[in-house]
Amino acid sequence: MEKNKETVIKELRELFEISNRANGSMEHDGKFLVNKMHMERPEVIDKLQNYFNCTTIKDGYVSVGSISFVYTDFCVCDGSPE
Repeated sequence: MEKNKETVIKELRELFEISNRANGSMEHDGKFLVNKMHMERPEVIDKLQNYFNCTTIKDGYVSVGSISFVYTDFCVCDGSPE
């Protein structure tokens, strides 16, 4: 199912329980930082894969960044990956 960027961001906020900063994870303008204490990187990747098995972003994509000591980051981007 194809969804617009705003809908995907809203659903990913819910999926990763980013309604407040109590778990240390956050989102701003489609860039997500998932705190390692909240969820380890393999679980983040698994949740993203499961979500995008049946969802695409209209005129967009998700880019998963590198892991840091504290966060796994990913971003909902416009356009297509190059």
